[in-house]
Amino acid sequence: MTVREVAVCRASLCRLGAALATFAVLMLIAGCGPAIKPEPLSQAIGADEVQGHVGFLADPSLAGRTPRSFGSAHARRYIESRFEAYGLKPWGTSKTLAQPFTIGTNIVGVLGGSDPGLAGKPILVVAHYDHVGYLNGVLHPGATDNASGVAALLEIAEAMSQNRVKPRRPVVFACTDCEEQGLVGAVAFTCRDDFKPENIAAVVNIDMLGRQMLDVLDKSIIVVGTEGRPGLRKLVKCSAVKAGLEPLLITSYLGGPVGDHIVFEPYHLPCVFFSCGYFSDYHGPRDTADRIDAHLLAAQARVALDTIAALADMDRLEPVAASASDEQEELAAVKRIMATVLAKPAKAGLNDAQHRTGQALLAEAGQCLAGKKNRSVVVFDIQKWMFLYQLRLREPAANGDGIDAGLWLTVRERYAVIGAGRDMLMQALKNPADVFIWGKEVTGKRHDSTDSRVSVREVSSGQVAFNAILVNIDVNASLKGSQGKAWFAGRLQPLGITGSRNEVVDYLLLQSGNLNLSDEDLSLCVKPVNGQSGPITRKQLLAGRLAQTGSKDEMQWSKGLVNSSNVMLACCAMQAMARLDANQQQAAVRTILARKQSPPWALKVAIEAVTKDARPETMLLLVDLLADTRVHNELDNPAAGFLTQDLFPDIEPLPTVFLRLIDNKPNTVADLAMERLRNITGCNIAKDQTAWRKWISQERAKRN
Repeated sequence: MTVREVAVCRASLCRLGAALATFAVLMLIAGCGPAIKPEPLSQAIGADEVQGHVGFLADPSLAGRTPRSFGSAHARRYIESRFEAYGLKPWGTSKTLAQPFTIGTNIVGVLGGSDPGLAGKPILVVAHYDHVGYLNGVLHPGATDNASGVAALLEIAEAMSQNRVKPRRPVVFACTDCEEQGLVGAVAFTCRDDFKPENIAAVVNIDMLGRQMLDVLDKSIIVVGTEGRPGLRKLVKCSAVKAGLEPLLITSYLGGPVGDHIVFEPYHLPCVFFSCGYFSDYHGPRDTADRIDAHLLAAQARVALDTIAALADMDRLEPVAASASDEQEELAAVKRIMATVLAKPAKAGLNDAQHRTGQALLAEAGQCLAGKKNRSVVVFDIQKWMFLYQLRLREPAANGDGIDAGLWLTVRERYAVIGAGRDMLMQALKNPADVFIWGKEVTGKRHDSTDSRVSVREVSSGQVAFNAILVNIDVNASLKGSQGKAWFAGRLQPLGITGSRNEVVDYLLLQSGNLNLSDEDLSLCVKPVNGQSGPITRKQLLAGRLAQTGSKDEMQWSKGLVNSSNVMLACCAMQAMARLDANQQQAAVRTILARKQSPPWALKVAIEAVTKDARPETMLLLVDLLADTRVHNELDNPAAGFLTQDLFPDIEPLPTVFLRLIDNKPNTVADLAMERLRNITGCNIAKDQTAWRKWISQERAKRN
């Protein structure tokens, strides 16, 4: 053997030794988790049983069950062992209980039903088993979130499998992964070829049980999604009372876009969600197994079992019917929750601001129950209060500034969010190597404008009041490697004018260019004004108006409208000229400023349009306005009519949210003119017309 051969042999032995050492370390790690032991099967759901499941899944050795970690794999083996013991079979075309999906693994088992006629319409029961693991070097065990939900699911599956009377429908038990990363596991389940939404009868999600809501409301259970189904509500309430619990029935809207069940809502499936609600240890290192109330968890699991068993035995689920009593019951539940929380603010972890806001909301809820307050606005404000409570649990310094519109979009447009995420994930699952190895970006997009509203009302002979709120939401999601993100591009555009129908059409045509409205939005607005049918495009509409007015082009047509007696139309024409010819626009600005009878909102539009290179005659018109003491109010603008006249109550709280975004400082026309003069000249002269005229005269002389 040569020296070189000896060296190669030594290198090979070193590599073999390293591999064996690595294997030994892995085997040692595998033995670090709690042992998976068989358990005697029982139909009863007891405190010891659920505590055992939670203790295993939240054991520190599982390191918080981060997806694709050892702890996640050990939790998965534990769940699979239980499913196998209960006799559950793989779902659909899968040959195993585990369903990997590139960045995680769902575990799905099916308990067969007894009625062949209902075999194709199972009940789907979901509980996510992942958690956040280590954050900033600190372990987050996730006992309540969501080892408790998995414990309940396992006990329900065991109880139903050991019952001699099998459910009529099959029941599919799914422990999903990557919920904390954006409901990815649930979305991945819907991306499978063997998932057909029309073949699912109902979805039940179990997420966080066994704790007092907000640390103060004991022996209760929150149930979301029973609204409009009186039979189901009665069943849930009776079961809760039997278990010694107070049922708090909340609508899906107030429940908000949280939890795996919302992935299935866009398919219009009945979705019921069981939870204990938020608590001070939420997503924190103190969410440990010893803080779980096992007796409470067992009682809550029995309520979920009764509901699932009842759903599985129904010939068909009752159709949804709107019910005012459900809404009243929800508000009563909210009032009960808030009254209890506000009575113990320190224990609930409320700061002074949260406590004051909560007290105001409690009063609002009482007014709403008495019919003196808009329900949707109160519900939105309660959602915001709860959102800020949850946010401060993770970010104590968060103040919630500017969340109104974002929260409204998230709640109202959650179907679009889910759709965009599903589109993105579908691409990633089809080409996993491109995304997760080569770092290619995949995206998903959804556009929604279903909340847009238009109102056209006759106000006098030949005059109509036109108002609209155009709501355009673009949701985007992207994934590159293991980094995913989602974002909104939301546009809330109010429109409003009073005039003849031709003036309204001219206004809409001008604004379609000024605001870059889509032909879809333009068509939505124009049709109820002129009665036109079929699609309408800006190009087509403009050609028609040019022909009717004898204008050679859009510039000439817009210039003519600047002199319109309709102030709103004149202002919009002035704005249109800015994109057509800037020099001509400044002449239009002077036309508006010279109209002393123009309302303050119109003068504000013209004042803001004055450019830095304004001619002296334009600045002199601003000087004239320094004597105008009328107060400008943004709500006087006809475009704000949808806010002030309660035109679209069906999309509340959007008008209220929009109203909060308006900057309506009590400035006079003189204040606005003064600010603009100082901005364009750089001079800090007081509100003195004589001094300003002298300065402008001197500047004019210098130029000449």
